[in-house]
Amino acid sequence: MNIDNLDDVGRELVEKLRELKEKRDQDIQIKYDTGEIIDYSSKNINSNGKKTKSKQKQQQPFSSNPPPIIISEQEKETNIILNEIIKLRQENPDLSFDPWSNTLNEKRQKLNDKVNEYFPEILLELDFVLSIKTILNIEDITLPFMGIVFSVPSSLKTQVIELLRKWFYSYFTDKFTAKSFVSHSATVAKDKLKEIGLLPRIKNKILLTPELSPLFTGKEEDIKEQFGIITRLLDGNGLETESGVHGQRGYYGNYMFTWIGAAVDIPHSVYKFLSTIGFKIYFLRLPRTKLTTNDLVEQLLAEKPFNEKMKEIEKLLLDYLNWFEICPISTGLQNVAKIEWDKIKDNKNIIKIIAELSQLLAHLRGNVYVSKTDDFMPIENNEQQQQQYHYQPKEFIHGLPTIENPSHAAQQLYNLARGHALSYGRNYITIEDISLVLKVVLSTGSIERVLILDLLIANKGTLTTSQITNAMRISNNSAKRTMTEFKGLKLVTIERVGDNSNSEYKITLNPTFKWFLTEEFKYLREGFKPSDNEKYFKTKIKNKKEDKEEDCCNQNLSCVNNEEKLSNSILSMNNDQSQDKSEGDKDHIIDYSHIAENGDSRNNTANVDNDIQNKSNSSIKYLSDIPTLFPISHQYNKKLFNNPLISVSDLSICEGYNYDPEIINNIDRFEGTDSWFCNNCNTKGDKWFLMRHPCKMKDLKK
Repeated sequence: MNIDNLDDVGRELVEKLRELKEKRDQDIQIKYDTGEIIDYSSKNINSNGKKTKSKQKQQQPFSSNPPPIIISEQEKETNIILNEIIKLRQENPDLSFDPWSNTLNEKRQKLNDKVNEYFPEILLELDFVLSIKTILNIEDITLPFMGIVFSVPSSLKTQVIELLRKWFYSYFTDKFTAKSFVSHSATVAKDKLKEIGLLPRIKNKILLTPELSPLFTGKEEDIKEQFGIITRLLDGNGLETESGVHGQRGYYGNYMFTWIGAAVDIPHSVYKFLSTIGFKIYFLRLPRTKLTTNDLVEQLLAEKPFNEKMKEIEKLLLDYLNWFEICPISTGLQNVAKIEWDKIKDNKNIIKIIAELSQLLAHLRGNVYVSKTDDFMPIENNEQQQQQYHYQPKEFIHGLPTIENPSHAAQQLYNLARGHALSYGRNYITIEDISLVLKVVLSTGSIERVLILDLLIANKGTLTTSQITNAMRISNNSAKRTMTEFKGLKLVTIERVGDNSNSEYKITLNPTFKWFLTEEFKYLREGFKPSDNEKYFKTKIKNKKEDKEEDCCNQNLSCVNNEEKLSNSILSMNNDQSQDKSEGDKDHIIDYSHIAENGDSRNNTANVDNDIQNKSNSSIKYLSDIPTLFPISHQYNKKLFNNPLISVSDLSICEGYNYDPEIINNIDRFEGTDSWFCNNCNTKGDKWFLMRHPCKMKDLKK
């Protein structure tokens, strides 16, 4: 090959290929001489690889008849790609930046069009993956970036990642442990461990892990240890660890890499742990796509099979990536194109949007402890209310929040925007690069908090307790806990609506985040709604309620319950009660007839609470105190038992048992588990125990 016409980078690539080939030949020669490579075609070697006693002529040395050099498929693909890049450089010796940028953008649009034609649901993920890949190509970025795609099973999320598998500076692995980054294996000599450590092998490369779900499962201690190591790796300064076998081992210095993974979802417990040690991982929650029967029929009868479609996409992707590598302003450091960024062209208003997003993300990922107290919730201007009532029910309070410094998030979101821009041939960001960043922020924040934030935005920045309970289908206590959590994270302010102790609470979005109520935010969001896939996530402890729960028509919007379904679920008292009941007995019965009359749960909750408060001196304590003419299992009133986590069938399992509404209505479930707790006395256990537990605080009230 004539290398005189090549530039410095091209000649460097050719020399690199020659060095790799010479090293491979030397390694094979050494293994052949030491007997590690055995020529089974020789008559002096038996089937076990040992020399026979035959007196025939000894086998010839390697140099006289060398065996063929076996090259792996990956090496073949790498050689083809490198040769294609060299060829492109030879064909475009005088290429300048603008023509390169225009051609790259054209190739990217062809790729997007083909993906949109075959698999439009993966277009967003492809944008995310290529943006993370391109972060590695920006010269001044030394901070590793890790992005994880969350999507339901069989949603092509791993196929998108595998498209980069052939790329010459990608590192693909299906399984790994965090300890493999710095190995302390007792079966390997210490001077050989550097050859098997994962960290030096991914330096200046893209780490591809198509299935990260196993990383989120296992023992809690193991999960914490693994993510502790990963968090340290993402600082970009290497990793040094200790062991009783080899002492201190590791790698120190600048270890830049990007990491792309996929999983179904992240358990709430793991997310909470990450928020305490420093969140350095970014997510993209792909929206769910519903396939109809006709869609499946068309898919099965398509002329082109799935593999052919993916090969077409892969071919266009490699063509795009090859052209990217010949960027005329690239430094070509260690065979990875490194391109200088033009910060002067960055728009300050766009940078301000990234700063707004990083501020929101810091609060959405924060950690705050919420508990109950006998005092009021910490609301503004409540001194008069405290003087007006001598008895106050238990309410939620929060501790001091742990909210990350947004500087790190701002830098990483800026880097992601730059990666997106460069993937389209620009070395400066525009408004077009913000949409992906915004979607990543909404995906990386706690999904439960993002859904409440959506409700706040949909209601122009204010929400009441009943709006949350109706939209999220959670209990009144859970709604209050969430509102207190939002206040603790400084996302909202909170106040009481009304003057009595049963009044609702209202939260208002903090003015710091007023930009998220603007039309600009709505436009950049492009209707994106992150999906919650936790019910698809397989864990050892399954949530029984989630298996039974139906999907909402639109899980990310304010959900209006079907009134007919709701009215059928409200079992009112029998109106034909016995006529010979004494007047004294009737004085102890709370009248719930207004529930059956209008059947609107949103308007009746406060009325029922007021009735109970007004009759607090009556002797009614249990459902059995109310006279009926039919079995207890058929008379449970949805307004008396208003905990949405407890169904009528749950109350009917123990035939004849008189459940206490106050106990039932004050038990809740720890998110993502099957463990329950009492909001009154903090007793913990399973659901069936909590439904019948002797509540200590309730007894004290009596």
